[in-house]
Amino acid sequence: MKKIRLMLMALLLPMLLIAQNKSDMKDQMEQRVEETASEQTEWMKANLSLNGDQLEDVREINHKYVEKREEVFMEEESAENKWEELEENWNEQMEELEDVLDANQYAKLQTVKNQWYNEMRLRWQTDTRHEKDDGMEDDDY
Repeated sequence: MKKIRLMLMALLLPMLLIAQNKSDMKDQMEQRVEETASEQTEWMKANLSLNGDQLEDVREINHKYVEKREEVFMEEESAENKWEELEENWNEQMEELEDVLDANQYAKLQTVKNQWYNEMRLRWQTDTRHEKDDGMEDDDY
């Protein structure tokens, strides 16, 4: 009877550890989403002079798209596919923000986002940690 219990524990323990690890990873992702969305919203509040109604709408939009970006980073896709999906999400986010911001706020955001976008695209293209189109990571060579 003791042997059966030990065998069951030996089989169940790794599954419990894997489940706990996945839960921890999800918690970490949620924390990153909250922090990043808050930072974006605070930047926009300070630099675009958002009013109270705008602030709440912007907070929701930022959270939604930061979460989408985190999901893209977790996908097992090529760097090119990830970039395309990130770019699409970025454009959707800007469309939603355009409906919330006034013309001057949106123009200022567009200028800053274009600078950021160009910098990110360059870093993304030169980052060797991304998967290659053959599905192998650099560590696989």
